[in-house]
Amino acid sequence: MKKNIILIIFIIIFLIIWEYAASYSSAINYFVSSPTASFDYARINYLNLLNSTITTSLEAILGLIIATVFSFAIMFICLIYPKILKIILPIFVTSQVLPIITLAPFFIILFGMGILSKIAMVVLMCFFPVFVNFSAGVNSISNETKELLYTYDANKYFTIFKIILPLSTPNIFTGLKLGTTMAMMGAIVVEFLGAIDGLGKNLYLAPKNSKPELMVCSIVLTVFLGWFLFKTVEKLEKKIGKWYI
Repeated sequence: MKKNIILIIFIIIFLIIWEYAASYSSAINYFVSSPTASFDYARINYLNLLNSTITTSLEAILGLIIATVFSFAIMFICLIYPKILKIILPIFVTSQVLPIITLAPFFIILFGMGILSKIAMVVLMCFFPVFVNFSAGVNSISNETKELLYTYDANKYFTIFKIILPLSTPNIFTGLKLGTTMAMMGAIVVEFLGAIDGLGKNLYLAPKNSKPELMVCSIVLTVFLGWFLFKTVEKLEKKIGKWYI
């Protein structure tokens, strides 16, 4: 509670300083406008901002969900056939050396300017942190546990769902938390390069059209959306992972 009060006071002080700085400096007002002007712009253009937020949130959320499903599916295959993990993990790590963002134009050409190209980019960016953290959780299981399971000749599916998956839960949620930030980054970046609608498109067009209020509103909404996704995963972790939190 005390931390929340301090945070609110800090935000209020920041907004007051920003408002006065914008009123006395034409340069600041031109580039980032002022809180009151940005609020007035949001009040007048709330429908357009809402549509942009919904578009970007759909891209980020659907991309993260699909990436998580793919990560789990591949990991389950690797758990059933352990040798596969040793083969594909170095390949995935090597693939991350390539600048993934440069593939954004390829997705736009392949899937068009609509939401599919944005989701594909988000899936690509979110897959690696989720999968690698899941595999780190699997590898962190002690040899004693593995030997005990081998001694009792435990069924593979029992081992996966009753032992490996629960013990890997902390790492899985670490990957999901990283995935939320990567999802927002992927959606915004690919919207920069070409989109019908979205917060990334707003951030790209705002400086070109001399609309600092649009840029400020889009930045605030992007931060709020990223914070919302992160907190959603965090709350889900508190419900599922009560045993280690």
